Amino acid sequence: MKTIKALLVTVLVLLTASCGTTNTVPITGRKTHLLVSDAEILSLSSQQYQEYMKGSTVSSNQNNTALVKRVGQRLATAVETFLMNNGYADELQNLQWEFNLVANNQVNAFCMPGGKIS
Repeated sequence: MKTIKALLVTVLVLLTASCGTTNTVPITGRKTHLLVSDAEILSLSSQQYQEYMKGSTVSSNQNNTALVKRVGQRLATAVETFLMNNGYADELQNLQWEFNLVANNQVNAFCMPGGKIS
């Protein structure tokens, strides 16, 4: 019985490992194993971000909003420069930068694949 369970677990692990693709993260060089494609991740990320923004109130504080957009653009420029200078220019097609400041008393920030940042 233990042998059958061990064999079943081994088969499941091998099946899971064989699904998806293995990619190298450009910035860190770390290997990742993805079970879904980049296109699916980007599509879902964009969809979730738009849904989040529809349910949020964009900040009316012009100074803070300008600061977030200015810092965000500097970050985007640095990432794009790194990617171009290190042979990852094809990754740029996946980035559609968007920086938003939402009106919320909770201190929080997040980013999603594809360059969506709040």
